[in-house]
Amino acid sequence: MRELIAEHIPPGFLGAFSANPEDLALTQSFCKLLAEEGLLCLTWPQEYGGGGGSVWEQTTVREEMWAHHEPRGAQYMGVNWVGPALMRHGTAEQRAKHLPPISAGEVIWCQGFSEPEAGSDLASLRTRAERHPEGGYVINGRKIWTSYAHSADWIFLLTRMDEAGQKTGRAGVTVFLLPMNLPGMTFKTIRGIHSAHDFHESVFDNVRATEAMRLGEEGRGWDIVRAVLNYERVGQAHYENAARGLARAVELLQERGEFDDAIVQAAAASVHAAIEAARVLTYKVIDQRARNQPPTEFTSIARFAMIRANQAVFNFICTYVPDVLAEGDSGDGRLQNVAKVTVSSGIAAGAAEVQLNLISAGIGLPKG
Repeated sequence: MRELIAEHIPPGFLGAFSANPEDLALTQSFCKLLAEEGLLCLTWPQEYGGGGGSVWEQTTVREEMWAHHEPRGAQYMGVNWVGPALMRHGTAEQRAKHLPPISAGEVIWCQGFSEPEAGSDLASLRTRAERHPEGGYVINGRKIWTSYAHSADWIFLLTRMDEAGQKTGRAGVTVFLLPMNLPGMTFKTIRGIHSAHDFHESVFDNVRATEAMRLGEEGRGWDIVRAVLNYERVGQAHYENAARGLARAVELLQERGEFDDAIVQAAAASVHAAIEAARVLTYKVIDQRARNQPPTEFTSIARFAMIRANQAVFNFICTYVPDVLAEGDSGDGRLQNVAKVTVSSGIAAGAAEVQLNLISAGIGLPKG
């Protein structure tokens, strides 16, 4: 992995979604290279274009990617959870249609989950799918924070569909797999503090979808959502990015002769402990998957630990080397990237507060 990265990813690379369009193009070509080497979908079954490797081998790939600013770009979405969802819930035709392009690194997926009035609370989504008299469905609604919509080929879309007209709750959730060029679909870029162009608002105005575009049964999509989120929430090795950020901050302090202070050393040790806690908790979830055990509250525990680790590194940077966050020659690209990741890490894949709710529900609250 490191040899491939050193050969094909330039030292100054800081992620796919910079202001430079060449960075996104670089990640797309690198994904095809990983696919040729059998590393893009290493843990997928060989029958679906994967390498038949273990979840631990895939973890190695994931960690090296995040240690070098995720040179797979947006591909992790298709690799980590769209593909597994299709393997488990898709028809034979859907698997044959979608899995080979993902495993070859040829397509990008985005997810239509959050909405203006239903962010992490997916049970409150209002985008509706209704049966059309001429067959298929018609979809209307809005999504917000749609990552990578400007470059995606397909969207994994959550809608509500039920006969009782229920507006909230888990019942009636239905999943669709839609190409991004259907009439009635429009996307508007949302500039964020952490990135120039990877967030979007998505509007669906009388979009027609066929039966073949529905994943799973009508109104039974919540089970698919739960499985997807369990894959997504530990699918990004934030702890590895945080570890590299801490190491870089300590390196700068050593160069400046400011790391001999015991208080600074203790602060760095505390951050290091938070990072390793996130790593070990993530490994617990991976071990559960390796043993084919069902998801537990540890998925949310690991996700929350990753959020805390990111925040700890960011606070350390702001306290001891704040000047590196300035734009221009005095700044440090790696540490600026760590700061940008921190901005979104407590919101993406379910807000930190939602993770705490899921943890308390999974463990159970004390009686009385």
